[in-house]
Amino acid sequence: MNREITLEVPEELYNYAKQIAQRDQKKVGEVLTELAWTGSTVFDDEPGTIDDSNKLKQEEEAYLKMHSWLKENYFGEYIAIHNEELVDHDKSLDALGNRIYERFGNIPIWISKVREKPIEEWVFRSPQFVRANDNDS
Repeated sequence: MNREITLEVPEELYNYAKQIAQRDQKKVGEVLTELAWTGSTVFDDEPGTIDDSNKLKQEEEAYLKMHSWLKENYFGEYIAIHNEELVDHDKSLDALGNRIYERFGNIPIWISKVREKPIEEWVFRSPQFVRANDNDS
């Protein structure tokens, strides 16, 4: 049997629990309950220590699959993809970033401007080194 209570926790603890809850797809209350029962298990790994590269790769793949639809509906806007779903969009990167951080905390989320091509290619010319003549020294 569960009993509902109101619990005051420091803001920093709440934000940390929120990040873990989002990472593990749980409710903040579940994370705090697990902490109370076990003493630490969910808090042993910091949210930033999970393999962010795999998470971002999944989000990138979702973005690539959605690109045609995104281009039709949000061309020129910034979009945010979390758990392989569009979660927000805005013409302002700053506004979008602030909302995403407020909503999800510091977790990997794909944010990109919707352009003609899904991923822009950049070409950089590498410098060419030429040996100086012995007479130039």
